[in-house]
Amino acid sequence: MERALGSGTDYSGDISTKIICMKIVGETYGVEIDYVEELIRITDENISFSSSIPHVRGVISLRGEVVPLLDLSVMFGLKKKDIDNEVVGKKGVVVRVGEGKGLFCIIADDIFILTDVSKIAISDSPKVGIKYVEMIKGIVRDEKTQENMIIVLDPMKILRKHRELSGIKTREESY
Repeated sequence: MERALGSGTDYSGDISTKIICMKIVGETYGVEIDYVEELIRITDENISFSSSIPHVRGVISLRGEVVPLLDLSVMFGLKKKDIDNEVVGKKGVVVRVGEGKGLFCIIADDIFILTDVSKIAISDSPKVGIKYVEMIKGIVRDEKTQENMIIVLDPMKILRKHRELSGIKTREESY
């Protein structure tokens, strides 16, 4: 399996990857497929409870592991938590950071796969102008349409921010 971009590997060649894309509040975000555990539909049967932490909309049990449902639109400050905004029926991208170190599910309105994205086509993250810039790995343009911009997320930084916002104390781990 390929190592994720930013993992210390030199990608000077034209190596491609797949990006799982998510529509969240009208924007397209992506996560490299190396981080994706699975895609799910959130149902009444798999959601356990709601949460008082604004960006956590509940948890699910996935093969015996407790997985928080993260609402990135709230985490990124794109909208306030709306209690009436139903999570059931939405889709989820289950992401794993490192072996056994972190598992979470990103709630999405829609999910699609962007295939064969050149790793060198993922530009650096903008340094200013976006409130949640520290959680962005980079930006890529859909190579087929050349129109859609996909904001490629850094799962490790999302996990760290989630833990920080949730008050979860962990010893410093090297990812």
